[in-house]
Amino acid sequence: MLIGENRYEEAYALLNNNYKELLEKDQKSICHIARFFLENKLSIQSSIKPVHYTEFQITNYSKESALEHIEKHFKYNKNSERTQALFNENINKEELFDYVTSILCDDYIYRRDITDIYYIPYENASASSEKKCNYIKVVTLHDTHNIITMYPVRKIKDNYKVLKKNK
Repeated sequence: MLIGENRYEEAYALLNNNYKELLEKDQKSICHIARFFLENKLSIQSSIKPVHYTEFQITNYSKESALEHIEKHFKYNKNSERTQALFNENINKEELFDYVTSILCDDYIYRRDITDIYYIPYENASASSEKKCNYIKVVTLHDTHNIITMYPVRKIKDNYKVLKKNK
């Protein structure tokens, strides 16, 4: 909540005050991501090294890494435990990435936090005819157009409402 309101100093203090407890509650991954994000926003030299994709993207964003990460939503892999739909094979990944980046705006934002979530209307985004997806869920680094991932979805989560930018 504090991060979504751009109250980074307060969020960092709260994280530091509760860090040990959160780690003990099996929240290591989100704690590290929050720490990387907040230290990056506050220009604090991190005492831990990035390990996971999102941590690397927070510390040194790369469009090429994002495209590589998104590739898994374009190709079927029988060995993967896929939880998201595949993109329609007629969609060009790079063109879609650039298009989505260019239209990201408050009209499509549904959550603000360490990562922001957008739902972009996009007809026939999915490869599956029985699970027709007409939206793309886009996850960006907070308050940026730096896409971390995106994939087709059938609908916007029922509890999500469009947010307006915090001033």
